[in-house]
Amino acid sequence: MTAPAFLPTLLSVLLIAAAGYTLWRLLVSPVLGLANDIEADAPLPPAGIATAGLLSNWAHTLPRAPWTALFAAAGCYFAARAVSVRADPRRRGRAAVHACGCAILVYAFLSGVGPSSVHGSTAGQYVMAGMPGMIVDSTIAFPALGLACVGVMAFYAVCVVARLSPAGVAAGSRAAFAPLSVEICRVLIAFALVYAILSMLV
Repeated sequence: MTAPAFLPTLLSVLLIAAAGYTLWRLLVSPVLGLANDIEADAPLPPAGIATAGLLSNWAHTLPRAPWTALFAAAGCYFAARAVSVRADPRRRGRAAVHACGCAILVYAFLSGVGPSSVHGSTAGQYVMAGMPGMIVDSTIAFPALGLACVGVMAFYAVCVVARLSPAGVAAGSRAAFAPLSVEICRVLIAFALVYAILSMLV
């Protein structure tokens, strides 16, 4: 997929900023006496940093194996939570969404999604090993599954945008801490994942 050369760098910078912001938000909300959904928001900092590394080499942090293990464990946790709170449709739905997001990140790391070394896509091109100057095909494994992941993340982003509201949501007796900002961070991570996977598919 041909895209402006600056786009991966821009997305990576925004993702790291979002990761830093969501981590700061988690840390200061108890101090300020404001409420947030720690269970739902805790995956956002590592998700932002991990996704940035999928887009730009300079943003690479951990090897693929630790990231895969982290998000696999988080996905299992949220899947178990979805079962344990099945009597509450709202909480069950949110836990299931987080489990799906973790599963998509696991797919991204296992299938070979990563920064492209060439401008544009090499998807579908043949590889002729040993010939200088030939482009190496970097198409990811299981592309059909990747396309399904893109559809899921795009649908999720649209749903989040549809429910965006600047109004705080009450959590017990405390007001929620900037709920609009964290939803924007979720959309950013979803968009970046869609771009990262699509750039290896088309």
